[in-house]
Amino acid sequence: MGYQIKLYDWNHTFKLVNSINDFQTDTNDYSEMTLSYKFGIPVGNWKLSPLFKQTNTTYRVVNTDGVKKTSDKKNVSIELMYPLTGWMILSLTPQFEQGNSNTSAAYQKNLASLKMILIF
Repeated sequence: MGYQIKLYDWNHTFKLVNSINDFQTDTNDYSEMTLSYKFGIPVGNWKLSPLFKQTNTTYRVVNTDGVKKTSDKKNVSIELMYPLTGWMILSLTPQFEQGNSNTSAAYQKNLASLKMILIF
């Protein structure tokens, strides 16, 4: 489910996704709920889009230790887009991710991506 609104030239997007993944073996079945909020800020020709996302995952079957695995992830990213021409857009996105689980250690990672979008 998603909702998008434009206020003061800023695009605001809210998303709530609930998915149930049912595989052939029950040991990998899980359900996942994701909540995200993204807004776009126009700055001249540039567009700045911060994103905040929370994902909670619950496995349906207990593991060998008798524990039902649960995990959560938090993501924060800022996308910076610039249209080079009418048919090409460059996008740079640094991202920070933090994860927790009841069966493994917590982690943090920094990611970055550079995209070239061609419109034809």
